[in-house]
Amino acid sequence: MDLTDSRGFASAPSNQRVAGTLSVSLQVSAFAGLYFDLDLMAELLGAITGHPFNVPELMRIGERILNLERLLNSREGVNRSTDRLPKRLLAEPLPDGPRKGSTVPLERLKDDFYETAGWDQATGLPTPETLRRLGLDEEMM
Repeated sequence: MDLTDSRGFASAPSNQRVAGTLSVSLQVSAFAGLYFDLDLMAELLGAITGHPFNVPELMRIGERILNLERLLNSREGVNRSTDRLPKRLLAEPLPDGPRKGSTVPLERLKDDFYETAGWDQATGLPTPETLRRLGLDEEMM
């Protein structure tokens, strides 16, 4: 990955965020998550529940959780304008490294992440299509 080009940075963390959401939901600590891959999580969850799980099914569950969290947070006022970083990251150029002199291109990263997540670019909320795809039609606001 070209560290001088921020395009595509937000799409990789999207899968990591879904996997991280699963880890939290399954009560796997962040440190243990380094050793538990999704195949092992599926196997363990199957052993606990008696229902066989596979990685695509777990990713769908994680994606549903992530979108439900976003909807719940939106009721409390979370939206695109509240997805922000500390001013220092946006205003102070990096002093060294491959991205020396650059700041975080937050708006472009949000656009990339929202597109990957199936969220509306203007609001930062899940689109009706995303909610339907995930079987969350009843959660549409």
